[in-house]
Amino acid sequence: MLKTNFNTLVKIQLYKQKLLTKRELTGINGINTLLNDLGYIQLDTMNVTARSQDIFLWTRILDYKKSMLLDLYKLDLIFEQYLYALCILPSSSISYLIDTHSNNKAKLQEDPELDFILDIYNKAKSKKKLQSINSNNKTSSNDAWQVTPTRNALDKLWRADLLRVKRDSNFRKVYSLPPERSNTVENKSETMLEYFIDKAFENLGIATIKEAKNYFGLNKKESSKIINGMISDKKLLPIMINGINDGESHYIRECDVHLIEKIAQVESEACTLLTPFDNLLRDRSRVQKLFNVDYRLESYIPKDKRKFGYFGMPILVGERLVGVIDLKLFRNEKKLQVNKLTLFYPMEKEFHFKEIGEILKRFAKFIGAESIEYPENKECAYLEV
Repeated sequence: MLKTNFNTLVKIQLYKQKLLTKRELTGINGINTLLNDLGYIQLDTMNVTARSQDIFLWTRILDYKKSMLLDLYKLDLIFEQYLYALCILPSSSISYLIDTHSNNKAKLQEDPELDFILDIYNKAKSKKKLQSINSNNKTSSNDAWQVTPTRNALDKLWRADLLRVKRDSNFRKVYSLPPERSNTVENKSETMLEYFIDKAFENLGIATIKEAKNYFGLNKKESSKIINGMISDKKLLPIMINGINDGESHYIRECDVHLIEKIAQVESEACTLLTPFDNLLRDRSRVQKLFNVDYRLESYIPKDKRKFGYFGMPILVGERLVGVIDLKLFRNEKKLQVNKLTLFYPMEKEFHFKEIGEILKRFAKFIGAESIEYPENKECAYLEV
């Protein structure tokens, strides 16, 4: 049986998530490469400092600008799909979702509001694009969340891939007809599962069967059949991890075995913030296993029960999550405020303060902040060095 150690397990995970070494990918082509490698980026509307997807791409793309993501929508290189949450996927994967879209089309045929939905669809066809909220009118934040009949119809048409979602300069949804595509996938249902399971192992590096299923939120029973088949065909190989005694069997793709020796020799250069919706943080139990940190987004829990803050972002330095920092951007004042800093290795705090300070300077520049305000305590004063 293949063997490796815990440190290599972590390094391979960071390597697969494009976080082991300094950023090298650039421009729209770099984002497209990243998306095709990772399979998805989770979308979220929260905009405390910047939108989650923009933070994710800033972490990995050397010259990332927010306009680049909008350009990918315009070029039809990406599409939105609801997996375990709303996500951006590369257009190269659309054909693997044919059955999902076909099932949703069939549901439309039985929908009691079919006539209204078809009316909305015809309007979209005639106008070439359609927004669920009229951008010419003033709308409140509540309007953006209100499920109107039109919004509901647009959502059903989108889920059936009769309409695609693009985004305007304010990242509001704009619905338009999908581009014509001739590509099809034979044996679609099984191929879809094979694609996403293989993509899960590709992005986790070394993982348990449970962790692979969690990556895309796949159907557990159907996924088990595919995974067992991949193990029988030796596309997945068992591997023993020294330092992990949780009783779970771990696997690696046969095509990734060469990385065990290669990555073990690489020194991690990571030094960045991670959005709470980062792919690396997708599985809370896996984060605990790899980084010995019980982390979760605390925006939706009572303030008095938060450990890290409203939008605490993990800090990745080297091969460890060294802390979590809660930030807020005051856009009118162009000021980035540090609300709270939690460090997991207090004995190394002076070393980490310097690195965190540098991260904050880079992040402030990215989000357009001209100053950084620190809490009035002795420890955080070190961040200003």
